[in-house]
Amino acid sequence: AVVELRGLRSAPQLNGQHGTCEHWDHSSGWVRVRLGSGQVKAIKPENLFPREAFVDRRDEVRQRQEESRAKKEAAEGSEGASTDRWSMFAGAPPYIALVASVACTLWLVQNWRHKRDKEMGVKWK
Repeated sequence: AVVELRGLRSAPQLNGQHGTCEHWDHSSGWVRVRLGSGQVKAIKPENLFPREAFVDRRDEVRQRQEESRAKKEAAEGSEGASTDRWSMFAGAPPYIALVASVACTLWLVQNWRHKRDKEMGVKWK
């Protein structure tokens, strides 16, 4: 979290500076803060004030993804969008589709071998 330092008595020159919280020291109860200059200081939590509150941007990201998907579909046209056998992987990174197809292929091969070996009388462990 980005914080502003206030109320410091031992190092008043740091008052008003901004930093990023990096670590909570349980033994001392102080927070390690990396300042804009790169220095790391141990600061009491009561002297830290949030500069940027948490902002939930998930809805914005989803909206951008949907807009991007809609633009892509419009550019490609409606041909085969829902009948494509790979449509279940739409929007997923390409390696996800590759991993899933390899897993299915391995499963099919294993089942085929098992069936073949069963017909030949070979026992599986």
